[in-house]
Amino acid sequence: MNGTRNKKYFSERAGRGPRAAPLSFEDLRKIVVNVLDAFRGRHYFQDAFGYVCVDAGEIPGTIGTYGELGGQCWR
Repeated sequence: MNGTRNKKYFSERAGRGPRAAPLSFEDLRKIVVNVLDAFRGRHYFQDAFGYVCVDAGEIPGTIGTYGELGGQCWR
């Protein structure tokens, strides 16, 4: 073997379609932001970023509060 790939992938040879086009950076960024927003909506980051409690006020997380750190991470 000379190190170059001249052969098509199996899916292309089997007629299941061509190789997918690569994602642009902007599309990848949108996907990652949407996933992180979904995790935040399910409260997966409360331990790290903290949360606001009605009775106790703002509870800091292990790396700070959401106001200090979390808001800067999302957009």
